Amino acid sequence: MFINVGELGKAIDAVPFGSRVLEVGVGDGMIASQIVERRPDASVLGIDLAQNPGSLFEGDRSRVEFRTISTSDLLAEQPTPFDAIVIADVLHHVPPSLRTELLDDVATLLSEDGVLLVKETIVVKSPGYWMGRFSDRWITGDRNVSFLREADLKRLVTDNVPNLVACGRSTIRPWKTNLLLVWRRGTH
Repeated sequence: MFINVGELGKAIDAVPFGSRVLEVGVGDGMIASQIVERRPDASVLGIDLAQNPGSLFEGDRSRVEFRTISTSDLLAEQPTPFDAIVIADVLHHVPPSLRTELLDDVATLLSEDGVLLVKETIVVKSPGYWMGRFSDRWITGDRNVSFLREADLKRLVTDNVPNLVACGRSTIRPWKTNLLLVWRRGTH
């Protein structure tokens, strides 16, 4: 009703990146399922603050790991930087005062030539936006949800993750409120 996860999977698959993928805010694991299904070379670490992340994951479990951990706690473990980081429908749930901290962590976790894929529900005149806003605030109960306009999302990411070059933009059906932005680090 809100997003076609298969279409998002296709859009992510169209982006070239290495095999080590971090999904920040993995939720139920449906996007991780798409990555593992479409990218036989990929291994995914899905992290979330919620308990039981990845509960709806379908696919090769030997290529995924789900953990209840913050980006800052993961960073303290000093993992090898990731080839790709996916952040899907997370930023509008993060209080504006904490978004910079999250993206600072992402900047450190992303490899020198890594790819950052950010899918967000953005503010547009669309039934999909209004339905998503209603759902987040009144059904899931996040009364503090704070959606961004496209220009603000771009500025937020590029101001906090250095050396990014924009390399992709697509909307994901069924609504134009579903925006996927892709950046590659470096000068590629």
